[in-house]
Amino acid sequence: GIANCGIPLATAVSQEMGLPLAPSRKGNAIPGSWRKPLIVNESVASFTTGTASQFVFNSVDSSDHVLLIDDYCAFGITGRALAKAFLEKGVNVSFAFYVAKTFQGGIKEIEKLGVPTFYVVGIKEFSGDQSAAKIILEPPHF
Repeated sequence: GIANCGIPLATAVSQEMGLPLAPSRKGNAIPGSWRKPLIVNESVASFTTGTASQFVFNSVDSSDHVLLIDDYCAFGITGRALAKAFLEKGVNVSFAFYVAKTFQGGIKEIEKLGVPTFYVVGIKEFSGDQSAAKIILEPPHF
């Protein structure tokens, strides 16, 4: 989910672009130092882990353009829920992933909301098992 696996890439992007990093936390506990939290009340089940989480983001204003960064996009359940929450607050949002399993449709589901998506590696097809897996990759989508 957002709070753990996207942080290394988000930190690198933030530093490289000279932009502020607004980290998130899973759960609904708001640290006392966070002045402008955005709480995503919808509980979202991770495709990868199967566990449901709520999210809290720090320092988000309606005038912001936010780039959400996560590790994987499969069916887009987490991505859609988070994008909707930001859009409802009037925040301009985009989404970036390390890997997008495009064959599972999550990227298209997020883009249906009008949210631009980016990914480093796209997996167009995955079939077989560990002894004879077939993986067809797509080029980066920027």
